[in-house]
Amino acid sequence: MDDVHCTKFFQDIGVDPEKDLVAIYISLKCNAETMMQFTKEEFLKGCSAVNCDEVAKWKSIVPQLRQEL
Repeated sequence: MDDVHCTKFFQDIGVDPEKDLVAIYISLKCNAETMMQFTKEEFLKGCSAVNCDEVAKWKSIVPQLRQEL
């Protein structure tokens, strides 16, 4: 996943990667080598870690991720 796709992903789930700590937390869940930038493999690891396989599920889990922070 390149930087453009990551930006779109964060927009789609309602997270501002420049202001929202959840973006960093998602990067950690993906075990990303570079914060807020994921390879496809890293992104899939993150999807597995939070049991989300579609945008709607990611959107619904954002409040829970905020709670965990």
